[in-house]
Amino acid sequence: MKNSYKTLIVAGRRFAVSGLNNILKQITETTGTTFKIYFANCCSEALSILKEEPPMDLVFLDLKLTQEPKIKMYSGKDLGMVIRELYPTITIVVVNAPNDPVFIKTVANSIKPEGFFVKNEMDRPDIVSLFIYILQGNPIYSSTALRCLVHLLDVSFKLDSRDVQLLRELDNGHTLKKIGELISLSQSAVSKRKRKLKLLLGVPDGNDRDLIKRALVLGFI
Repeated sequence: MKNSYKTLIVAGRRFAVSGLNNILKQITETTGTTFKIYFANCCSEALSILKEEPPMDLVFLDLKLTQEPKIKMYSGKDLGMVIRELYPTITIVVVNAPNDPVFIKTVANSIKPEGFFVKNEMDRPDIVSLFIYILQGNPIYSSTALRCLVHLLDVSFKLDSRDVQLLRELDNGHTLKKIGELISLSQSAVSKRKRKLKLLLGVPDGNDRDLIKRALVLGFI
């Protein structure tokens, strides 16, 4: 455990920032470790801080962030993937993640965070000691996150770029014909992919809006 950490908190919600700030103050009181804290409430602001400031040691990442299509950032998951690729030694702690098994698996596989806490787990009484444990070099996934991962060991799929674009264009209100033109597929091929996506994402009998909502929750768009 280091004596001081350059720390970035990325959260679009004030209560998340306030809660994390309070936890870090308690860690300082308990261990004497200090934190130089930077705050960002969106993906672009976080990337700017990471590029302009000295290398960070620690990132707390709230996955529910505003979509920023211009920089191809649609959730905190996208930001986490970039951070992990550009700064592989940074300790990433995911906080307030949705309690959704497939979502948890996709985030765990794509970001490989050192800490993973599901929504409402930040108020647990042992959270300070768990964060200290992470800073000591021990990965911690909450019991909820671990249960989800164990139950989904046999679930392994990724969406390709066309699947993701199809979902985004559906969200933009385009017809299957228009989507086919945009992703260079026939209308029937687009329809077939959409049926496959509904099965994969767990809404086989849902409409397009149900599919989009599910894709947003899982962090695919």
